[in-house]
Amino acid sequence: LGRKSALDWTMSYGLEEPDSASATSQTTFRTGLRFSYGWTARIWSNLTVDYTHRNGQTSPGIGDQDTYDVALALRYALGSRYDVHAGLQFSGDVSNSSAQKYSRQEYSAGFSVHF
Repeated sequence: LGRKSALDWTMSYGLEEPDSASATSQTTFRTGLRFSYGWTARIWSNLTVDYTHRNGQTSPGIGDQDTYDVALALRYALGSRYDVHAGLQFSGDVSNSSAQKYSRQEYSAGFSVHF
């Protein structure tokens, strides 16, 4: 996209170990998009959107599972070895089963030292 930005797309499909002991197999499709942008030489931001679809669970009340994750992060470099960062993340399950549905918000902040 340019020197100051990047766009990454990931996708996978395969067999995974099931979440339930009574399920024999679970196929999972995952896809995600990440956009990074450098506002200045010191300030960077990332926006990440991920989606996961799982099927094959045979436990009572659990069918296909659709989950999402959206995250926004901001990083400020304090020179070449240090930076501070903050983030906001939204996650949830949008499956048809009311027993599986959830949503959550997470906030984070930190300080990093690079060696």
